[in-house]
Amino acid sequence: MGLSDPRCFDGLTVTMINNCTEVHIQGGPPDGVITIFYSEYDPTFTNPLIADTVWSGANTNGGLTLDAAGDGMIISDQTTNYEASATSTSSAPVPDNGIVIPTATMEMNGIFYFLIQDPVTLTEFKIGTYGFCNLNCCLASLTAELLNCECPECVECSDLLDKISQIYMMMQGAIANVNNCVQEDSTYVRAYEKYLKAKTMCGEDNCNCGSC
Repeated sequence: MGLSDPRCFDGLTVTMINNCTEVHIQGGPPDGVITIFYSEYDPTFTNPLIADTVWSGANTNGGLTLDAAGDGMIISDQTTNYEASATSTSSAPVPDNGIVIPTATMEMNGIFYFLIQDPVTLTEFKIGTYGFCNLNCCLASLTAELLNCECPECVECSDLLDKISQIYMMMQGAIANVNNCVQEDSTYVRAYEKYLKAKTMCGEDNCNCGSC
């Protein structure tokens, strides 16, 4: 989805909190309309979340309408049947200025970006955020393994350190791609590619704090 005049909105912040189960949006345009793009639904970021695939609290476009203060929130709702949840109504409580989306785990891991429209000027702009709880857990697990390494000079320990470093650098690269006010669609795709590479390097065994 291209933008004819993308720009930032002064004072807008998007923050992932509470172990990657909540996204808080603050300081946006009053009653702004947000179209939500999420890598775990479409890694190309071309198809937004729409009304028939979510969700409690969604507006008619399937997205989020900010309140009069320009604030809103997204919360996750774990479901045991992730695919079927696409057409079901969440049982999680819906905040007054938010929506609930179904996730395979409670964590909203991956890359988000939001297309926000000011309802008065109709100006559109973007902002993104990320959820790396699974990757942070992976790093913690690998670091504990490294600290228990009995032969620091051995190839095995050196390889483990290299792996930790590469995962960390991938994460930092992805964060750099989505921090602040990124307006290019391709930048979010690159952020997801880095996230996916780090996730693949972690492997299932090192992601037991959440789904990897």
